[in-house]
Amino acid sequence: MVRFLDDVGEVVRLPSEVCQVVSLVPSLTEAWVFSCPEKPVAATDWCTHPADLVVARMGGRKSPDVGAFGALAPDLVVANAEENRQVDFDLLRGYGMPVRVTDIRTAARRWPRPTVNLWNADHFVSRLQSVLLGPSRSAEHSTESVVQRCAGVL
Repeated sequence: MVRFLDDVGEVVRLPSEVCQVVSLVPSLTEAWVFSCPEKPVAATDWCTHPADLVVARMGGRKSPDVGAFGALAPDLVVANAEENRQVDFDLLRGYGMPVRVTDIRTAARRWPRPTVNLWNADHFVSRLQSVLLGPSRSAEHSTESVVQRCAGVL
C-alpha cells in the first residue's frame, strides 16, 4: 500500500500496483493512455482523445455516474479541482475509492514519487521516441539517450 497527499491535501491510499484507472479529466485521460494504455478502464464523455479510446463512459465532468464506478472497482480515480466537483470526490471516497485530485496551483509541489513510479518509463520513452523521431528512427536511439536529450530541455 502506498500513501501520499494529493494536490488538495487529501490522503490517497493506493495498492502497490495500480491496474485500473478511471479518469474524470480529458488531459489526464490522454496522459494515462499515452504512458500506460492498458490502465484506463473508464472516462467521462468529455474524454475524447485519443480518438480510438475504448473505455467505459461515466457521464460528464460535472455529472459523473458515481454509482457506476462501484462495478469497476478502480484502483485509482484521477480528477481535477477545477474540472470536477467536490461532492463527487466525497462520494467516491465514501465508497472507498482512492481519488487523486490535481490542482494546477499546487501540482508542482505535491506530485508524489509513488504516483510517478506508476508510469511505465520505458513505454513512455518509446512512445515519446516514436512521436518525436518517427517510428523508423526511434529504434536508433536508446532510452538513456532520449532521457538525456529530454533532460536538457526540461
